[in-house]
Amino acid sequence: MKKSITIFSVLLLAANTAGAAVTGAQFLRIDTDARVSGMASAGVASALGINSLNYNPAGLSAIEGPELAFSHSQWLMDASHDYIGFGLPVKNMALAIGITRLSNGSLDGRADNRSASGDYNAYDQAVSLGFGFKNFGGAVKYIESRACRTWAAA
Repeated sequence: MKKSITIFSVLLLAANTAGAAVTGAQFLRIDTDARVSGMASAGVASALGINSLNYNPAGLSAIEGPELAFSHSQWLMDASHDYIGFGLPVKNMALAIGITRLSNGSLDGRADNRSASGDYNAYDQAVSLGFGFKNFGGAVKYIESRACRTWAAA
C-alpha cells in the first residue's frame, strides 16, 4: 500500500510540474475550426475532414472529395490568426496540407530621443502535411518564428 501511494504521489507531482513548463509555438494551440472552438477545443474525438489535420489526423480518412478550409481571426493590437487547409482523397486514404500563421502586427520603434526609428513586426507560422486512412493517421509540421525590424528613413 505504501509503495502504491508513493508511486501515485510521484506521478501526481510530475504531472503538475510538466504543466508548468513553458514551451514554444503556443500559437498552435489556437483553434482553427469554429465548431471545435465552440466545444472547448475538444477536437480530438470530433473533428472529421480537413479540419482534423490539426487535432487528429486519423479524421482525414472521412474526406470523400476535395476539401478546403479557411479561417481568419482578428486579435488585439492588429494581430491576426489565419489558417488554410486542403485535403484530397487518394485511393483508400486522404492527404492534406495546412498553413497556420499568427501575425503580430507592427510596433513603432523609438530612439533614445523618442524619435521614430522604424517599426517591428513578428509572425509565427506552421506548415502541416498529413495523411489518414481507416482509423490511422499522421502529420508532420514545419514551424517558423520570425521578428523583423524596418528602419525609418533618415
